[in-house]
Amino acid sequence: MENKRDLKLILLMLLCTGFFFSFSIFGEQAYDRVSASKAEFQENTAIGPVDVSLLTSEGALKKLQQEQNTWMKQTTINLQYKEKKIPFDNSSFIFSPGKSIDGAASGVKNPLVVDVAGEMISAVLIDFAIEEGSFNRKAFIQELLSYPSTLQKGVHSIKLEDFLQEQQGKKVISEAAVTFRDNSEQMDLWVSQFPTVTIKPHSQFSIMDAVAEKGIKTFTSEGLSIAATAIYKAVLPTNFSITERSISRELPYYAEAGYEAKVDYFKNMDLIIANPNDDEYVLEFKQADNQLHVSLAGPELLYQYKIVLSEKETFKPKNIFQYDAKLAYGQQKVKTQGTEGFLQKVYRETVDSTGVTTDRELLSEDFYPPIHTVVLQSIQPKPEIPESEMPPGTGGASGTQTDVPQANANANTNGTAPQAEQTQQENNTNKDTSDNSYYMNHTK
Repeated sequence: MENKRDLKLILLMLLCTGFFFSFSIFGEQAYDRVSASKAEFQENTAIGPVDVSLLTSEGALKKLQQEQNTWMKQTTINLQYKEKKIPFDNSSFIFSPGKSIDGAASGVKNPLVVDVAGEMISAVLIDFAIEEGSFNRKAFIQELLSYPSTLQKGVHSIKLEDFLQEQQGKKVISEAAVTFRDNSEQMDLWVSQFPTVTIKPHSQFSIMDAVAEKGIKTFTSEGLSIAATAIYKAVLPTNFSITERSISRELPYYAEAGYEAKVDYFKNMDLIIANPNDDEYVLEFKQADNQLHVSLAGPELLYQYKIVLSEKETFKPKNIFQYDAKLAYGQQKVKTQGTEGFLQKVYRETVDSTGVTTDRELLSEDFYPPIHTVVLQSIQPKPEIPESEMPPGTGGASGTQTDVPQANANANTNGTAPQAEQTQQENNTNKDTSDNSYYMNHTK
């Protein structure tokens, strides 16, 4: 009886020993399995740029969604084609964090799965008026997805010209002509020295700098102004910017209102134009029949540009009186015939491919002041008439009528010295009247 009890005790002890031994072995393995389910990804595991080491699938999903939302808020992708630029809609990207996690391997870098709606690509091409057949759609999508798949924050730009199957050739996009007289030698000199001028992308061209680089000192102000006017007239109906421009005090014979550009080295008057495009453009000059012809050639612009001149606002000249001791009493003489001044506003309208005006920009307000009429009048006193020759009943000089026209009533009625007033009026009239002494530039 006692032996049976001892045997049961020994069996019980063996069972307990086996249980504890099995628990120590298999319990550790079970714990590892549970721990592995909670820390699914090992060290050095990344999905895209996001580190998901030691995270569960649920934790990795939450982290990826947070990074995705941050990228959406802090990133702009601009699409540019020629002079048009629009931001791409980030909501068109299709992020697949769940698929990215399911396909991820532990301990390595894994791609973040992102796609883009195909209809959005078609919409982009329509918006920019690009033919599908001439566009490398696959390469563009690859470039576009490189930003969300790597979660690169910030402002990015993609030039659609880079994905055209055939690059556009150069063509004349604008041209102009200016008629001149007595300046054939100057124009011959200009065309010989500057048959063409290349304006590189995002750069500018200055007439004074170009002449200085050539070391030419025989150009006259009028010669350079004729060339500047032709250039200005040619680039106005484009998207070129006018960085600096001057005009004369009086509109010269070779220029139309709103189209003048004056250059004078001694008065630091220059014409500077800027090319805002990603392509270079070339100005070409030719002279024929007393005309300077200018053409601007390069890739065709996306928009059309139309120049609109406002109605002139005119300013009538005033009469300025000066004294002349050589004139007899009551006599007047016009020394300078006045002309009207005017204000001419110049607008540039941007027209899209459908003919709709999308923008209207005020380029300049050209003001040419009036040239006042200068009238000479006598300073001789009224001759006295002897009383013996006066008609009966006149009662002396108090009742006589002056022979000076009414217009003279304002001349020297305050008792000032005629000569002093004449000098002051001449100074005011003749002050800075040369056509090169005044210029105005309201270029935007």
